[in-house]
Amino acid sequence: MAAYEKALRAARKASLSLWQIIHQGAFIKQVDEQIAVVERLKGTRWAKDYGAKPFDLDAEAAVQAARDLIDKRGIKAAISAKGAWHRLSQIIYESITGNSNKNVMHYLRHWKPEGPTDEEIEEMISTTRVRNDA
Repeated sequence: MAAYEKALRAARKASLSLWQIIHQGAFIKQVDEQIAVVERLKGTRWAKDYGAKPFDLDAEAAVQAARDLIDKRGIKAAISAKGAWHRLSQIIYESITGNSNKNVMHYLRHWKPEGPTDEEIEEMISTTRVRNDA
């Protein structure tokens, strides 16, 4: 938060020196609004579960992108360390961050394929009975 405030103040200072040339009043107003928000939130203690790992948005994005690509190819998105979804997620994550040592398995489990709905199960049961009765 401190780094963001520092960047906002630097941007405001730089824009003031250009004020007479470019007349960017709206920009300065937006920066002032953001500075006010930062000042209001200063000292706020954000709740964090004890021992919780920070959420990795890059890993989340890599897993979602890999899932979309896997689904488009008609491949089953299975959760396994040697599966296509996991390997593609690792490759996409490495291309985003340059880090090849990230384990994305936790994020795969979060986006695992859902099982069949109750209606689909009932339909499967009814078609199975029809075949067996015939």
